[in-house]
Amino acid sequence: MKIQINHVTKHFGSLTVLSDISLEVRQGDFLTVTGPGGCGKSTLLDLITGLLVPDGGEILIDGSPVRGPGLAPGVVFQQHALFPWRTALANVEFGLEPRDLRPRERAELARHYLDLVGMGAAGERYPHELSGGARRRIAIARSLAFDPGVLVVDEPFATLDSRTRQALREEMASIWERTGLTVVFATRSLDEAAYLGSRVAIMTSSPGRVVSVSERAVSLA
Repeated sequence: MKIQINHVTKHFGSLTVLSDISLEVRQGDFLTVTGPGGCGKSTLLDLITGLLVPDGGEILIDGSPVRGPGLAPGVVFQQHALFPWRTALANVEFGLEPRDLRPRERAELARHYLDLVGMGAAGERYPHELSGGARRRIAIARSLAFDPGVLVVDEPFATLDSRTRQALREEMASIWERTGLTVVFATRSLDEAAYLGSRVAIMTSSPGRVVSVSERAVSLA
């Protein structure tokens, strides 16, 4: 099992945000997590990445407890969080800087990840010169450059127009098919969850609980 979430609870002060969450994510799954605003989807993702610590229960990745932030999960946040002073290529290279690579090797790999998300021609452009959808693609490329075992994606398309959102859904599905990554993807949209997910976890709020997990036969043809 790639990720095991065992009876996890999270409080913020007197407010219980998550209550007794248990989920399993298999190697190569695309697990979508959906539910109404405020149900704790983002909190659950922050726990998986180690940005937050559970108040009860535990989360394991490849059998090891998550103790804090690390390089194991790649993260795509709701905001693209690109460095405005770096070009698209240099933003993706940031994800490669922890590796022992020569500058030329790093640039070639960064171009590979830009090509993977359909942004190969935008390497020398800065974030302010790009559309919202293009910036999301570059943020995904940067996270992929970390070579993560798990990609955690938090509602990245919510603020985009419908045409761009659908194009990025298709791109995300294609990336998953080509890379075999394990993905945990949060969205408020049940349609988006059903379109992308090989499995769909539905949460309810007050406090957040998983009420069902469904298998989905996803065709990416």
